[in-house]
Amino acid sequence: MGIGIVLLVWGVLFMCAGAPVSIGLAVWSWRTQRRVKPQAGLGRPIAAALLPCVLFAYGGIAFIGYAVWCEGVRHVDAGIGDSWMVPVGNDHFFCMIDVPEHGYLLKGGCSGSPPISNIVELAEVGSRIIGRSASDGPFVFDTSSSELRLFPDLPEARRTFPSPIVLESANKFYTHRRWGWNDLLALVILGSLAAVIMALWYRLFVRAPALP
Repeated sequence: MGIGIVLLVWGVLFMCAGAPVSIGLAVWSWRTQRRVKPQAGLGRPIAAALLPCVLFAYGGIAFIGYAVWCEGVRHVDAGIGDSWMVPVGNDHFFCMIDVPEHGYLLKGGCSGSPPISNIVELAEVGSRIIGRSASDGPFVFDTSSSELRLFPDLPEARRTFPSPIVLESANKFYTHRRWGWNDLLALVILGSLAAVIMALWYRLFVRAPALP
């Protein structure tokens, strides 16, 4: 439900922004066309005005492709802010829903009953996760065995590791594992394809047509 609302809002905003752009492209195409072919019809201006719709359709396809790649290959969320998921090893995931302040650990995905929830800060050290739950207190979770140990305080939990451990907030822990160079590369590729579409649309329907 949340994802649908987010996409609906994006669609409405795009349509509101695209309407004046469509009108401007149609007028631009019509004026450049009349300078070369005064008696030409409205085919090119109408086609020029459809560019925002074409980009909207491309954006939808690109988003679906990116989401499938994220979830199917990288095993992370689609990145639209409805839910958050990053792998932490041994088929375990750190997940958050609704707000990026409290998370939980779960094996195989983000659906089910987690062994530990309401996690507000944590760190990953090898196959173990050390953290603090707002409801259960400090803990150490072993992703290789799914063993959970609770501790009365963080210093005692830290003593189970040979070196000092610095915990991150739930949101920072997620962010450092979710976003990286591969997302930037995907943005460059998808943005380049959008630029190619706009360049072709300009060449075919906006600029002055070639003389016969």
